[in-house]
Amino acid sequence: MPKCQKGRFFLTTFRSGVLGRVDSMINILSVDNMRRSDAATIAAGTPGRELMMRAARGVFESVSWKPPVAIVCGSGNNAGDGYALALLLCEAGIECTVFCVYDRFSEDGRYYYDKCTERGIICINAFRTVPFDTFNTVVDCLLGTGFKGEVRPELKAVIDAINDCEAYKVSVDINSGLNGDNGMAAICVRSDLTVSVVGFKPGHFLNMAKDVMAEKINIDIGIRPVDEAYRLIEEADVRDFFGTRANFSNKGTYGYTALIGGSTRYSGAIRLAYMANAAMRSGAGVVKVALPGSLIHDVAPHILESTLFPLSCHAAENKY
Repeated sequence: MPKCQKGRFFLTTFRSGVLGRVDSMINILSVDNMRRSDAATIAAGTPGRELMMRAARGVFESVSWKPPVAIVCGSGNNAGDGYALALLLCEAGIECTVFCVYDRFSEDGRYYYDKCTERGIICINAFRTVPFDTFNTVVDCLLGTGFKGEVRPELKAVIDAINDCEAYKVSVDINSGLNGDNGMAAICVRSDLTVSVVGFKPGHFLNMAKDVMAEKINIDIGIRPVDEAYRLIEEADVRDFFGTRANFSNKGTYGYTALIGGSTRYSGAIRLAYMANAAMRSGAGVVKVALPGSLIHDVAPHILESTLFPLSCHAAENKY
């Protein structure tokens, strides 16, 4: 079974090597890195057809299937994953129907589409009506991570129909319509589960991603990044940076931090800083808040652990 990685973490733009435990961090691949990594793997001798079936098998093993299943396909390799998935569902005795928005295919996609028709799997091409309400699971194989720009009208109608139905929705690689690099979309599939392939993309975490993915996992199909990946930082990756506190110690043992900011007209930044007090939560022993004296009465009721240092800065306040 492919290695699955849960996707409930924080995305950073740090390159590997910045933190100590980089080997444990989860890879985040840009769309371009993913595209070139896929091409390099094929050039090294692994057929694209084999990678397509690996992706399909990873999806198959990641879902608790509720038949009947609808697999909705576009025209690229993401659709090919769907055709290969249909074969696996058929072998498992799970009822499925393939809906093809277009009557065109990628080379590897055509191979698995033909296999589906040979097996007698129902394939509905260039459909006009979308009866997804009769299915318990709908698989989104319309658009892959390379999509950018505007969704075509015919695909928009299909995406709307998927979102409107009550079925359990699975997006393969990424939600169709969502930009793989920035997580933005004018319209996209809203999934119950998104199964990323090879590595999560920035678009699985940024901007609209959390609003349109109830859950996400990643499956490994044997493609290694050609370029250094971004990393996803988890709690375990930073735990070692926090030292053990000695019992025989005091707050002065662990250092002093100063928060300096605020003005009569703009007090928001220092208010947020002392309320969050991330420095103390991160291990500082003492946090001192230096701010204009005119803000003391507003700030003092909210200070729990910090020390206030009023500043005389009327000239600066008047200037700004």
